[in-house]
Amino acid sequence: AYDMACSSESGSMGMSAGEFVETFRGEEHLNAWDAVASIFFIDTAKNVVQYIRVLAHCIKPGGVLVNIGPLLWHFAENKNDISIELSWQDVRPLLEVYFDIVEEKRLDANYAANLDSLSESLFHCVFYVARRNNRPVEGHSNSVYVLEEEEEKRRRQQLHNNNGGRAVSKS
Repeated sequence: AYDMACSSESGSMGMSAGEFVETFRGEEHLNAWDAVASIFFIDTAKNVVQYIRVLAHCIKPGGVLVNIGPLLWHFAENKNDISIELSWQDVRPLLEVYFDIVEEKRLDANYAANLDSLSESLFHCVFYVARRNNRPVEGHSNSVYVLEEEEEKRRRQQLHNNNGGRAVSKS
């Protein structure tokens, strides 16, 4: 993962590229943020419970999570991916374990629109502002990537065996 320079100065912002859980679950991110904005993000989770725990881990008690986005669950259509796809009615109580929802509404959001054509992508989104409560983050979710990594190792071992023991490069 790549972290852009972040500081605790008023008005500063941080951004990071990489897998969210792996990047932010470490102790260096415990109670590190006053606010997190998640835009078209929650449904990128293979395990939304894991995302909620990591968000709660990172946001200081009294801090806020501001979210807007649909629940399209990016991995839902791929039969080879492991993922959990829940409705907002199922996600909301999971979020409320660590956050108090202070504002919630449904909003439509254009994702891609071209004013010169008749084309646009419109999403029905849930918008919420949630304040982090004082409950410590509990529980553990196994990585959703572990099974994929094990399957890749099995596949490579099978290729290795089929090639008479010669080394097989990862493809």
